[in-house]
Amino acid sequence: MPDPVFRLRLLPVSAGIFAGSLSANMVTITTTAICQALVYLSDDEQAAFLAAIGYVDLCLFDPTEAAPYITALVDFQRKIGIGV
Repeated sequence: MPDPVFRLRLLPVSAGIFAGSLSANMVTITTTAICQALVYLSDDEQAAFLAAIGYVDLCLFDPTEAAPYITALVDFQRKIGIGV
């Protein structure tokens, strides 16, 4: 299988002042949305997506915000056994 050449770049659902009262929940809201999208794919579709895309990048304005997103996505990956 060829090396993936594409990256899917996503933004959090919202951030900063635009998140309003949901700011404290934005990691959960964003990672749940990403993971649910992958769960809705069949096993073959998941494999094809991950093979073709290779990476899903979450584009954050502040790199210090990455740790909670990484933890949430890795926990989800372990829970359902797909490559997030």
